[in-house]
Amino acid sequence: MGLKILVKVVFNSSKESWESFGNNRYLLKLQYPEDSGAKAVISAFISRQIGVPASKISYLGHDPRKNWLFEIL
Repeated sequence: MGLKILVKVVFNSSKESWESFGNNRYLLKLQYPEDSGAKAVISAFISRQIGVPASKISYLGHDPRKNWLFEIL
């Protein structure tokens, strides 16, 4: 079992940014619209930020507040 992280994603932002709120919670702002490729884009961004290969990042789903849940294996 890996590390679970919660990511609040803001799509169509004017600039990209990554912010940590502690307790494995992050805010990610993307310049892209939400579409079917969003999971791959978010996984790649997380991979660059934390230095883990994208293949080690697994999408788990959304929580009730529409935050994205990922597991780092």
